[in-house]
Amino acid sequence: MVTQGYRGFARGKGGTVLRSFIAWLDDYLAGEGPSGLARAIVGLLSFAALCGAILGDVAIRAGAIVVIMLTALGGGLLLLADRRALQRRIQADQRLIFDYAYALHGQTPGYRITSWDKTIVVAPNGDAVDTMKVRAKVETDDVRTFVLWFGCKWPQPARFQRKVDVQVRNLLVGDMLGTRLDRTVAWFSNEKIGVLVHFPAPLKVGSEISIRLETAWPGKCAPLMRGECDEFTIKLGTQITRARYKIVLPKDTETYCGHIGFQEGVTLETSRDGEGRLTHVIEARELPPDHRIGLRLELRKGASLAIRQ
Repeated sequence: MVTQGYRGFARGKGGTVLRSFIAWLDDYLAGEGPSGLARAIVGLLSFAALCGAILGDVAIRAGAIVVIMLTALGGGLLLLADRRALQRRIQADQRLIFDYAYALHGQTPGYRITSWDKTIVVAPNGDAVDTMKVRAKVETDDVRTFVLWFGCKWPQPARFQRKVDVQVRNLLVGDMLGTRLDRTVAWFSNEKIGVLVHFPAPLKVGSEISIRLETAWPGKCAPLMRGECDEFTIKLGTQITRARYKIVLPKDTETYCGHIGFQEGVTLETSRDGEGRLTHVIEARELPPDHRIGLRLELRKGASLAIRQ
């Protein structure tokens, strides 16, 4: 009888009150952040202590504290589930934005990439930081977005995907950093990520696009640092005047190299920088559309490096 009454309460007014409380708590935490969560927990525990002091009996005080803690835990679990559902909806919306942008401008984006300069710095644990400087010439009016695709050769765990951070800025004269640009980032598979850069105003014919993307990617090169082969390549959909790809590996590493797509006009220079890091620099002129160039690398045995598990 008591159980049925409780269930009826949970489905009726009690359920409505709980849902209203969770909605209010979610809005509160969205505005206050982690510090708001900490204050909410401290407030609930303080309320439990106050109830205990008023009620007096030790068993009653302990029961009140347990009820408050279970309520807080239940609310936290409900919020977590709601957050995950919201993240899934956001990811779906991001993919839709890409699909619509590609449908409108994918085949004829309205610009032509003229210069592509990419540097990837690999840490001993396999983390990587990609820095790309891209220049393009606008060929049609009303260009509002710029699309880039990139990825890696192995499935990225969800814990890595959540930590990938992409920042985009305008480049000024002399490669000085300009203002930050809005961007939409979406995963289309465990290996492929897309970045849609939004310009604050439509670009006109003859304008030049100059942007810098910096991507912090945990674990991107973990297979390489574990001794497996990995590929570092670029492929663009239009003919490009100049492309440069610099790969910076950890100090004291040595690699075996294999060329991918090398042809006339493509050069490779291998050296060590001032910090003793091995660097491979690929340069290409008049690279044809959809032609993939790069390196297949494998660490020479003997390197003892900390690998992310």
